[in-house]
Amino acid sequence: MKAKTLTKKELTICREVERRVTEENEGWVERACFMNAQRAALAADGCLLYHEGHVTGTQEADADGRMRHAWNTLNGKLVDFSSPLHFDRQRCVAEYYTADHTFTKKEVLAGFIKRGCVWEWIAKT
Repeated sequence: MKAKTLTKKELTICREVERRVTEENEGWVERACFMNAQRAALAADGCLLYHEGHVTGTQEADADGRMRHAWNTLNGKLVDFSSPLHFDRQRCVAEYYTADHTFTKKEVLAGFIKRGCVWEWIAKT
């Protein structure tokens, strides 16, 4: 993923998604990236894509140096609501993210309903 800086408008969208998730779902859940990214996609009025794949270079990586992870993008730019990095700094780590599957808001909702309203990987179902 290319390193791209979020615009002021995009940062505003991210803050609005954070506000909605915090108000409606009591905020982000630590170590629950799939749930967090799916909630973000549903709260974003269709402007965020949801991705499942892996991240390299993390302390939680397995033996091959990769960690299963889920995140979002906004206009092709990394937005990881489970990351400790603020949105305006996430571009610095974007190269470590590799998406195996990408879903729209509609596909996230369909996958959530198909799984009986359980937050987990969509690509596994």
